Parts: sequence; structure tokens; C-alpha cells
Amino acid sequence: MAHRTQKNQEITINTDNTPEDYAATLLFIVKGDHMVDIHVTDDHLDKLVERIQEFKQQRATI
Repeated sequence: MAHRTQKNQEITINTDNTPEDYAATLLFIVKGDHMVDIHVTDDHLDKLVERIQEFKQQRATI
């Protein structure tokens, strides 16, 4: 039901009903009503945060 309740969000981090080995599920809305779910571990989240900061710094110098 997360798909319906969070339909108006472009990106959502969901921790409900996440598989046991994962920390969260990232939900991305693509092309209108279609959603992509990506299960991530704590390590994935840490690496994602690091890379986002690096990406922002690179974009700031362009």
C-alpha cells in the first residue's frame, strides 16, 4: 500500500515491510505513476550519502 499512500512523493525512503537484511527501501516515481523500489543496506546508504556529497561538490565547480 505504500505505492498508493506515497504516490505524490518523487523519492521516498520507506522502512516499513523492508526485507530483514535491508535497512530501507528507496521508492522512486518514474514516468507518472510507475514506481521503482530499491532495497538498500546501511552500507549502501552510507555510500550513497558520500557519493551525493561528492557529486554536489563536482556540480558546484561546473
